[in-house]
Order: sequence, then structure tokens, then C-alpha cells
Amino acid sequence: MLPKNWEYGWRRGTKILDNITVIPLVPPVALQLAKNPIVDNYDVSSIKCIINSAAALTAEVAELVNKRLNASVKQGYGLTETTFATHYTSGSVKAGAIGKLLPFVEAKIADIETNTSLGPNQDGEILVRGPLIMKGYRHNIEETRNCIDENGWLHTGDIGYYDDSLCFWYKDRKKELIKYNANQVPPAELEGLLAAHPEVVDAAVVGVPDATSGELPRAYIVKRKDSNVTANQIADYIAENVAPFKKLRGGVVFTDIIPRSASGKILRRELKAKMMKELK
Repeated sequence: MLPKNWEYGWRRGTKILDNITVIPLVPPVALQLAKNPIVDNYDVSSIKCIINSAAALTAEVAELVNKRLNASVKQGYGLTETTFATHYTSGSVKAGAIGKLLPFVEAKIADIETNTSLGPNQDGEILVRGPLIMKGYRHNIEETRNCIDENGWLHTGDIGYYDDSLCFWYKDRKKELIKYNANQVPPAELEGLLAAHPEVVDAAVVGVPDATSGELPRAYIVKRKDSNVTANQIADYIAENVAPFKKLRGGVVFTDIIPRSASGKILRRELKAKMMKELK
């Protein structure tokens, strides 16, 4: 029996459900819901919960969506190699967190260099273990050994931490960290701050090679069409909100679009390849 709010779209032969209360989406859509003025032309008051997936949603964007739509924003964490989510933000969890462990899963944070276990509020690689973890990559024993250690821990390649309430937080991919004077700069952290800027529509951060410091963080910005914001203003905004080693020393570049995958992940490799051509 169909619910009362179920209607038939006779013209196209489709079924339409009115008063949607829960919507799954990816970060670029969440960003549009948070910042695109066209949203004001529609009644979205029925939406009570947004579930983000496919890529991490920063705390800044989650808070913007929550404020504009008055809807709770939840997300989880998992990989193809885990076959299912390992974390989820059920209950009262701060914006931006990937949540607490789901049943039948273990997780820990390990030092990137020594692989030793770390305590609360310390950044390291997220490791997970449990019966839902894959057995290995088919016909690829070497890659399996590089991914799953002798104790059964799956090394995700993701950097994060857990807080005192045992809630986990994602920061960035290990291979995409920017190394500035031996300091690790997560691009996603800066991208979250940039997305919260009222003149910024979208943003991505990559490292510019530097002979002295290793890499310098550079931001690529899509600004509002009517915006007069300058590169210096964007750089100053970041400098006021981060540690000194995370400043945009590589500059700010305005662009028309940020390349993303179908799932919404920023294709930083494409930006970096374009940047390297420009630097030659």
C-alpha cells in the first residue's frame, strides 16, 4: 500500500514522493545547498536530515547547510575495502565528524612514520579491523600485504584522529598532505575554511614545489560572479584562521571551475598537473 503523500507523475510515468524529509548527497551538492541563491526560490522546509557520502564534508560546509536549511547533517566513513561503513554520526555529534564506530568494527590511529598507536586528538592514519574487511585484492598478493598488515589492520591511507568522546574525524588523504618545512598541511582543512567565505563558491588547495620549504599551499578559488574579492583578501582571511605554517604562501589563483570526480571528490592531481605546466 502506497503512503498518502505518494503521487504519480503521469506524464513521464514516474513516481514522485512529496515532502521529502531525508536526502543523501555528495559534498558539491551540499555546497550548492549552502551557498547557491537559487535555493531561496524553492520550498525545502520538509528536509530534516541530510546524509553526506562518497567524500568528506567539512565542518564549515555542514554548519552552513544546517543553518540555511535547518536540517541535521550526518555522514559516515567507509571504503570499498571495508565493504560497508565503519563509522557513522548517529545521535548528537559535532558537525564535520565522521562519527563513532559501528558494531563489529575496531579502529585506531597510528603514527604515519612509526605505525605506533596514538591517543586522543593526535593526527595519524586511520586503521580499521573486523569481519567486514575484505580478504584482499584479487590476484594481487603484494598490494594486499601493503594494505592489510599481519595483525589484520586495514591501512586506509586516510589521516584523522579521534576525540575524548571516541568520535572520529577525517582530515585528508595521506598522499595529498602538503609538506611545508616538515609540517603537514591537510588541503581539506583549508578548503573547508575557504568554502565558508561568503565570496567563495568553491575551492581547492594543492602544494607548490619549493626548493627551500618543500611545498607551499596554493588555493584555487571560484568566486561569486559579482564578487570583487582579491587574492590578498583571501590569503589574509586564511592567515587569520590557521597556524602560521598553513598560510597560503603558494598564492591564490581564481578559476572558473574546480575539477571533481563523479562522486564529488576534488581532483587535485588535475590541478597540480595544470599548475606544473604553468610553472615550467
